Parts: sequence; structure tokens; C-alpha cells
Amino acid sequence: MPLSIAVLWQRFGPYHLARLRGACGYFSDVYGIEVAGRDHYAWDPIQGQFPFHRTTLFPDREYASLRRSELTRAIWNQLERIQPDAVAINGWSVPEAMIALRWCKQRDRLAILMSETFKPSGNRIKEWVKKRRVRRFDAAIVGGRWHRSYLNQLGFPDHRIAIGYDVVDNDYFARGSERARSEADQVRRELALPERYFFANTRFLLRKNIDGLLSAFASFSNKIADWALVISGSGPMEKTWKQQAADRG
Repeated sequence: MPLSIAVLWQRFGPYHLARLRGACGYFSDVYGIEVAGRDHYAWDPIQGQFPFHRTTLFPDREYASLRRSELTRAIWNQLERIQPDAVAINGWSVPEAMIALRWCKQRDRLAILMSETFKPSGNRIKEWVKKRRVRRFDAAIVGGRWHRSYLNQLGFPDHRIAIGYDVVDNDYFARGSERARSEADQVRRELALPERYFFANTRFLLRKNIDGLLSAFASFSNKIADWALVISGSGPMEKTWKQQAADRG
């Protein structure tokens, strides 16, 4: 018989909602539990009808402002109300993850770890704590083989790990690309796009290395002049990188 599942996350962005829509084909009921209505991501609020049950525990609060006692009460009450057969939990370090894991253990429900960590912290005490926490999960879903390997290092059995955590909404991009091809001239004018270009889409964080991309493209464009570079995103490095692009012409 298909199981019901709750998926717990700090805040849902577009790709989280795509995952939840996809999960509806595999579970009898899918419950999306979003902790807060605002956090450090610059996503616009996403409203609308969804094929899953969506709940925001603190719709008018910033995630960083929440106290652990508030999280415990809200998450515990929500899980008690919906009684899922399994809970997919975001990692092992944030407070809401530990609260949900404790609920699963006390109610004898499946706890599924969602993880994209792929390397040790370098701190022996932290790694010891991780091992103790990770072994309490029943299964895990990870982004790729490096993430799987790291869970193996923490003592998590390989046969209980699945790869497939990183996904995109293929239907959404198929519709968008079809429109772009059928209305190519109009779309190009609307977005002021050049004829031929490389495209990068990312958050504007230092670790994303857009300054390296700008440097590489500047060297490339000195040799081949009929290509452009288009970058989309937002974040704290935006002003700096725009200036670097201007300085390189």
C-alpha cells in the first residue's frame, strides 16, 4: 500500500515545489511542511493550487528569528495532526531536522535523510556527532555519488541510500523552451538578448566563482568577438561583479 510522506524544509523555493509535485505520483499523500515564510533566499512568495498538502508554520516570520521552543511546538503539533508514514528531513544539523527525527523515532515512523554534504568538516568532534545522528535515519536520498560516499564514511549503509535528490521541473522548462523557440524574435527583444551567447544562472555568492567566469570570458572574447555572456541571478556580489564586467568591457 502506498505510504504518506511529509517533506520538511526551511522554506520552499520553485525547485522544492517541483520535487513535491513529482512525489505525488509515488505516495498516497504528500505533505509539504515549510517552516517560515521568509529566509535569506530572495525567492518571491509562491502561491497557487498544488496537488499536495502545503503548510507554512510561520508564514509571517523570518526563519532566523524563530526560537527552538517555537519550532518544536509547531513541528510536533503538525506531525501529530497529519500522522505521515514517513518524513523526509533536510539534513542533520538544523533544529527542525532534529525535532522531526525525534518525532519519527518516538512514533515509529520512517525517517528519510535528504543530504548534499560531500566532505568532512575537519573537526573530529563534529564528525563523531554526525555519525551518531546519521545512524538514526532509516534511509537517505542524496544528490550524487560524492554525497553517497560521504554518508558511507559516516557509517550509513549503502543499500539504504538513493541518488536522485537534485532534480528540475522538466515540464516547466519544456514549455518555456517551446515558447522561446516559437517566439524567438519577440523573446530576444523583450530580454535584450544578443544573437549568440553563453548563459549562466546562479546566486551571486563569492563561492560561485562568477569572477572567474568573467575573467575566462574576457580572454575568450578577445579571440572570438561574436559571442556574448549573459548572467542571471541576484545576491551580495552583484554590484562587485557588474563593476568587474564593466571594467573588462
